[in-house]
Amino acid sequence: MEQILFIVSMAALGLSFCIFLLGVLNNGINNLTKTKYTKASGILFLAYIITFAPYIIISN
Repeated sequence: MEQILFIVSMAALGLSFCIFLLGVLNNGINNLTKTKYTKASGILFLAYIITFAPYIIISN
């Protein structure tokens, strides 16, 4: 169970950063708040937080 939570959380974090950087490269930093890339990276970062917190609790 720990390994699954860890893999999912790290995948969500990696995808979040990749999508955020993709949005910066495509639209520039000034127009970033108005794009779908920001929403997608925010949702994935929230998924990272939701899956990493139980991993920390279970692993201890």
